[in-house]
Amino acid sequence: MSEPAPPRPSAARTAPRTGPLILLLAAGAVGSFVWLALGAIAPLNDGATYVWVTPPLRDLAVAAGLALAGLAALQGLLARVVLPARRLSFRNLQDAWCHWPLLLLYGALAGPAALMHPAQRWSAPVSYLTVDLRFWLLPLVLLLWLHTVDHQAAGALRRALARAAARIPAPARRFWLEALLCGICVTFAIVTTPRLRFNGGVHGDEPKYLRYCENLYQGRGFEVGEIQNVADLPTDYPPQFGRDLRLAAQVIPVEVGNLAHDATDVLRGDWNRPFNRAHYLQAWFVEGKNGGLYQVHTPGLPFLLLPAYTLDRYVLNWSSDYHPQFPTNPWATDSMLLLVYAVWGVVIFRFLRRQTGHEGIAWLLALAVLLCLPVAAFPFQIYPETTAGLVILLVVGYLVFDRSASVPLAFGYGLLAGYLPWLHIRFGAVSAVPLIWMVVAERKRPKLAVAFAGGYTLVVGLFCFYVYHITGSVMPSALYFTQGAVGAFNPAAVIPGATGFVFDGKWGLLPHAPIYLLALAGLPLLIGRRPALAGLGILIVLMLAIPSAGHGYTAAGGTPLRDLVAIMPLLATALAEVFVEYRHSRLFQAIFALLLVVSVQTAAVYNLHHDKAVGPLVDRSISGWHLNLLFPELHQGVTRPLLLAAWFAAAILLVLLPLWRRLVARWQASGGSPSPLLRATWPVLFGLTLVAVVWAARGKPARNPDYLMKGQQARLRVVRLLATHPADRGRTSDGSRITARTFDDAEQAHVQFAQTSPQAVPGRASTFEVKVTSHDDLPAWGHLWIEYGDGAFVPYGVVSGSLQVEHVYAAPGDYVAATDLTLPDGRWLHQPIDVHVRAAAGADTRLDPSLVHIDGLPPPAAAAPATASIDRVMLGPAGVSVRVAGNDAWQGGGATLWVLATRGSTWRVATSAPLPAGTGSPVAVPDIPAGTAVGFMVTRSAAGTGGSTMQRTDLPVAVWPSSDARLGAPVTILGPAGR
Repeated sequence: MSEPAPPRPSAARTAPRTGPLILLLAAGAVGSFVWLALGAIAPLNDGATYVWVTPPLRDLAVAAGLALAGLAALQGLLARVVLPARRLSFRNLQDAWCHWPLLLLYGALAGPAALMHPAQRWSAPVSYLTVDLRFWLLPLVLLLWLHTVDHQAAGALRRALARAAARIPAPARRFWLEALLCGICVTFAIVTTPRLRFNGGVHGDEPKYLRYCENLYQGRGFEVGEIQNVADLPTDYPPQFGRDLRLAAQVIPVEVGNLAHDATDVLRGDWNRPFNRAHYLQAWFVEGKNGGLYQVHTPGLPFLLLPAYTLDRYVLNWSSDYHPQFPTNPWATDSMLLLVYAVWGVVIFRFLRRQTGHEGIAWLLALAVLLCLPVAAFPFQIYPETTAGLVILLVVGYLVFDRSASVPLAFGYGLLAGYLPWLHIRFGAVSAVPLIWMVVAERKRPKLAVAFAGGYTLVVGLFCFYVYHITGSVMPSALYFTQGAVGAFNPAAVIPGATGFVFDGKWGLLPHAPIYLLALAGLPLLIGRRPALAGLGILIVLMLAIPSAGHGYTAAGGTPLRDLVAIMPLLATALAEVFVEYRHSRLFQAIFALLLVVSVQTAAVYNLHHDKAVGPLVDRSISGWHLNLLFPELHQGVTRPLLLAAWFAAAILLVLLPLWRRLVARWQASGGSPSPLLRATWPVLFGLTLVAVVWAARGKPARNPDYLMKGQQARLRVVRLLATHPADRGRTSDGSRITARTFDDAEQAHVQFAQTSPQAVPGRASTFEVKVTSHDDLPAWGHLWIEYGDGAFVPYGVVSGSLQVEHVYAAPGDYVAATDLTLPDGRWLHQPIDVHVRAAAGADTRLDPSLVHIDGLPPPAAAAPATASIDRVMLGPAGVSVRVAGNDAWQGGGATLWVLATRGSTWRVATSAPLPAGTGSPVAVPDIPAGTAVGFMVTRSAAGTGGSTMQRTDLPVAVWPSSDARLGAPVTILGPAGR
């Protein structure tokens, strides 16, 4: 018997032994990406010149070496542990080819190369994709790399994840998916909104909604003419909701009688007299039919926020720094808005899961809706949009998926639908769509239709009664059509406004969230597969978009698409259908990932730089480019009709995509062979359309100053790296080389050193700020040391611009801290400051002396040339020792020390004594009960042209300790009135 033939080597074994080359290239890609991230590239002179500063080449070598070691270790793990039977070897090209996605990281080199090219004016889109978005490139490449590595490992990772998921019960899995969704969206909202999060500054129509909360808190109902400022009320002023109820009990019977009288006149045919007797004043305020000041904006959102606002108003705040009528820090109010945002996300996920039947797709698309504009900009804006979106989606979900035979459930959803006009009258037409839909759809189950209509009529009827109380008319829109009111709706503006909603480069949807481009392709799929959902969604979108477009699609200069936030999940239903249809296509996956990254990046930079006074997008990017520059700005008139026509053509082609694919599929199913011309028709037309878009936008600027990093910020970025690595590693786009000395400006550099914490206290960190600048407040740099005066001498290395530091003093006393800054030219700058460490515990809080009124003393001078401050308050056996530090105008005596005491909001004089200026003087203090707030104030009478004026110092307030205060016990510095 002959011997069996030896096994033939597999293709993997016969592949070229170039695997190490792949590993080296992949490691080089990772190293170059890290090396670029450690460098800096910034635009100077408004983008006319770019500066690229690179770190030392040893950083590149170290990063590449570490990446090579990691890849080799991973390859060894795959070969010896995961798949030992396959005898993988990184020396074979096929075995090492799984690391090819890492080679995509070389794309990050294209950005600096394009910006450094002499034709960098045309490189803005390239630098946007490769520089501004380069940190999005890393996670996408890593995900693709994990996929290829898992494929090399025969799906070991996917099987492990599948086994782990299978062990989790379905309810628990959904719970964790929803919790993860909430966690991501809440974290995104908080991290990307440094200016808006928990900030008491209000703008636009936000005060209208908060004013209802404060008015109800003060027990004044809906009439806002007599609202008082927070500072004019006692700090412990409780909510007066009982007074609101008493006012309602008085008004309702009267208005019911008036309404019955008007109804009788109407039935008798008296239609001629005006029912709407309110008068429009200004700024969306009206004078009611019986007098009084009312707001046009409705109180639906304030009803929701009132419990949280009450917590802010009564428990968490005692000041009103931003607006005189509202508390300073809306912690609870903003948390309620954030909660609505998170709950809305869960509802979107559940809705899309029912539509698609796929948890992963629903989760991803819900996250996309939450993290893209316009929804992503509204977790902390005090508007009813997110609440309305939550209500709309709940009602639509009930009508499409949940319509059971439960009469109470139908009544409850009717209540929800009827609440929409309470949020804003523009949701009035939207609320009527579910009512009509329910009545028509439930003809065979009239009980459900009657229950839904009953709940709807009850809530809308109450709203009409509210409007009647103010205007005398039961029309829900009567507040917008009072005598002298401005036009709230312009029919001629509907079509231009609807076009602007979609295509306007400054206010439109597609320029800010291009992910919704794919929803155009999903619209025919949605209509064909889910006609009920498509019909209901289209009607609701139109009922909101039409009045919003007629009112003005720029939202009065606010956040783009503000008026359409509530219907974004309905647009996502079309996005879900196109995702289900094409999710297995690699081309679709790449396009979806790119559009999603651009959309989320746009939302993130919008939130980071958003100031409520400025609605359009503002960025501080390196490229100065955004997709918005490829769209026409229609709010200035149709100045680029060809560009608008090209985008219209692109939109139409996207809608026709599923129909074209279906035509090709039918041709194939019938046994025919589609010609290459038919197969190429749609791709060629769409490609030509995109070329037309770029061609029509050619006259626009390559960079928008609103999207470009400002000169000072760019200079600071470059200077910091040059100062850290002073070698010659910088180059500009015009070919010149730069070093650290290029930006030193040593002759004009100066340093500012200040204590930023209100008071230095032993054992507690005190904060200081060092600012190193040159001419025009541009950042300079140098080597910094700080001497804190207590023996500590701390080096901080190279600093540029501003730096915040902390230091802890162990004992009370007077110290002299100083900065020593060595400039690049060798010059040395020394800047001392005085630091007073007081023996008092707590934060050093000062009161405005004008808040303290003493009988027999005139009010303080509006502007006093002589100033003084209480430098120290010490308690000892002799009583209270007060040292006053004043300027020259105080060096003449005539000062009086006042000791004040209070247990609530009213101050009383405990004692007073003359005090020589600039010295410490012991003053006897009478017995004061423990826990009493005690204040110290210095006044001085000064003669002026208008007679005697009273000058007052700042007022530190202390709580008397329970122990004997004259035995050296510390005092606790608190805020106003001992709070």
